[in-house]
Amino acid sequence: MSRSSSPSELLFGPLQMVTVMVYVGLTKFKTITGLIIMASFVGDAAAAIVGLHYGRHKYKVVLGGEKSVEGSVACGLFTIIGIICYCYMCSFAMLDWKILIAFGVTSSLVEATALKDWDNVFLCVAMEVMSLHLPKLL
Repeated sequence: MSRSSSPSELLFGPLQMVTVMVYVGLTKFKTITGLIIMASFVGDAAAAIVGLHYGRHKYKVVLGGEKSVEGSVACGLFTIIGIICYCYMCSFAMLDWKILIAFGVTSSLVEATALKDWDNVFLCVAMEVMSLHLPKLL
């Protein structure tokens, strides 16, 4: 489950993701909020893959790891794609394009600025807060 066989990598990556998936499964099952949280993990995974293979423009945030602009853009784009696909697969009404873009931008910003190795937890919290309050604002 760990790329480097390091116990700390196992703690911060897969264990956090499984914990969030259990939380979503137990409290947000078959809701738009749960769908959005899980779609943000699609974006997070895409950010890692795209950033690793195609990331040329690197940056570093305070208390965070090194990221790439390409990975951050991929996070937002694939979060939007994930939401669209999950809405279709789960027979939910499609979200308005302004809401989709807001979720994509938010996931990019959270993934880009989260504390090192804590982006999964921060993504979950940010997407849940956004999904509960964004439709009221728009």
